[in-house]
Amino acid sequence: MKISKYGCVEMKHRSAEKVLEKTSAMTKEQELTFWCLRTKTLMEHKFELSSCQMLFTTYENRNNPHITIHCSTCNQLRKQGGKGHGQYRKHACYNKARSYAETTDLPIRDCFFCKPQSSILKTVIK
Repeated sequence: MKISKYGCVEMKHRSAEKVLEKTSAMTKEQELTFWCLRTKTLMEHKFELSSCQMLFTTYENRNNPHITIHCSTCNQLRKQGGKGHGQYRKHACYNKARSYAETTDLPIRDCFFCKPQSSILKTVIK
């Protein structure tokens, strides 16, 4: 094997050798299952990463009992200048916003306008 001055190339070759070791004795069906599972794991990982690259805001309203999760860029947050009857909180990712919402014991809604969960999926698919 040719030695590269770039460590990333060498790392890529070592990884390829490890995959070959794992898959060389597999049947076609086993290898297909192996790659399907690896792809699923990768998509789940990308989903987690992308959800943490976006900011989310929860709007908690106790007068009209509910909590709504929004993308932080949602126009509905600016509708009343951020001075509605409720409380606004920023969250680093959708999962943290969702976890917080579950602690409030209020009915949880995803914003109908910005659709925060589908916004995450759009960034994963790109």
